[in-house]
Amino acid sequence: MNAKDLRMEQVYLCSDGQKTAHMYYYGMSEDKYMFIPCHPVKKHFCGSPCKLEEKEVTKLIRAI
Repeated sequence: MNAKDLRMEQVYLCSDGQKTAHMYYYGMSEDKYMFIPCHPVKKHFCGSPCKLEEKEVTKLIRAI
């Protein structure tokens, strides 16, 4: 997925080929994109935020 197509407060799938997680797009922090792991059913955060660069977003993030 292209980083320019991300929408604020939207949930996306993050997959590295082995693990898949639902990630809430929170916005930009400095020059990186901030995602927070969230539970897809309970709709609450379930992990610490992570920051991804644009090339990582393109590789790991997919729309649901």
